[in-house]
Amino acid sequence: MYQPPPTTRSTTPRKPTTTRTTTTIQPSPLNHFAPKNAKTYKNPFERSVEMSDFCTTNFPTGNVEQKRLCQEILANIPDRIIHLEGQLRSTIDMVNRVKTEQDETSFEIINELGAVDMDSKRLEEKTEEQEKKLNRVTRTLENLKPRIGEIDNMYEKYAYMVDVMEKKKQVLEEMMDGVNTIHSTMKDMIVNEMAGSKKQAQPLSYRRNNQPVPMSSRSDNAMPKQYERELYEIAKAKLATIGKKTDAKDCSEFDGPNSLDGKYEMNGIRDVRGKALTVRCEFTKGKGWIIIQRRVDGKTNFTRGWNDYKSGFGTLSGGELWLGLEAIYRLTMKTPMLLEIIMQDTDGRTYTALYKNFSILGESLNYAVRQADYVRGNAGNSFYRNNVGFSAPDRDNDRHSKYSCGYWLKSGWWFSACGSSNLNGVYHNGRYTGIHDGIFWQSGK
Repeated sequence: MYQPPPTTRSTTPRKPTTTRTTTTIQPSPLNHFAPKNAKTYKNPFERSVEMSDFCTTNFPTGNVEQKRLCQEILANIPDRIIHLEGQLRSTIDMVNRVKTEQDETSFEIINELGAVDMDSKRLEEKTEEQEKKLNRVTRTLENLKPRIGEIDNMYEKYAYMVDVMEKKKQVLEEMMDGVNTIHSTMKDMIVNEMAGSKKQAQPLSYRRNNQPVPMSSRSDNAMPKQYERELYEIAKAKLATIGKKTDAKDCSEFDGPNSLDGKYEMNGIRDVRGKALTVRCEFTKGKGWIIIQRRVDGKTNFTRGWNDYKSGFGTLSGGELWLGLEAIYRLTMKTPMLLEIIMQDTDGRTYTALYKNFSILGESLNYAVRQADYVRGNAGNSFYRNNVGFSAPDRDNDRHSKYSCGYWLKSGWWFSACGSSNLNGVYHNGRYTGIHDGIFWQSGK
């Protein structure tokens, strides 16, 4: 509630002994002229002001000054009353405004509390609904657990069957490789034999009564006797390698005059699944080489991401191939290898580059080339040892400050600044224009 400010005045009587201070009402200095038997109060608020406190009819004769002061006080009383009434009205108005504001604030608070209560009820309803849904899902999962177990068992059986089929498929492919190799060897032997004869002969046929006989129409007795034993030994050697389990770590384990190109298991090296690493071995004068990359006809897409270059892609049956960075790392991590790069241009000219002590680092170091010492070759040295890592269209590990070589050259390779070599580039099968994204070896042709 509003309290009007007090009015304070200090007065000094004619013969004072102390200073007197009063509030709200102003007792006149004529208190000093009050009758001697008048009642006195320590607190001026203990009673109402009476006229007898200030003016009496028993004035001493000739006391004109006291009479004048009394008349002055009586004259000012109406103005003082009007002033006090105005202050009282102002106080009442202020009290009413404060009360109105309090009522409005209380109404707003009540409304807000009602809104909060409604929100709480809606939240409780939603929470209850979500709990019901969760309970339904939980019951559904409980009901599905037996079925999930059955599916897991079926999946394990299926995975086992797939693994068995893959092994059978691998054996069949190796047998086909052996058959193809035997067939090729037979043709070469027949051609060589007949080329040494004075008779005119066809490369893919024998002659009977001076007439060419196609190989597909010959009888079994048409095979020259001198070839039968040799072909038998070759076939026997090839079949002996199919599915062979050894501790081989490279193709040299299978070196020999009768070794044939095809798939071989490196049982001494395990892949990421813990299985024996399977590679393609090709033999030159009885010496085995592991094929880690081959480009033949451009039928295999080499514009691939990091994961494909890590795991490998293509075929081990003689077509286009990228063995895989992880496989190359596991092959070279303990024993550095010889690396031979053989290239042929569109004019049929062959170029080679031989490196020793070839090895690469693991995935945590981006399969960077650890070492590759150039030995010889008419192609020159363009295999860049950047020690930064292998790059792919989605993995930039090259030294170019502005471009991603793998992205712009659409392939994965051990790039320097995009210009030394790229044997995994786009297979253009001839000259091309535009971005230099094809297969190239800078120090070669």
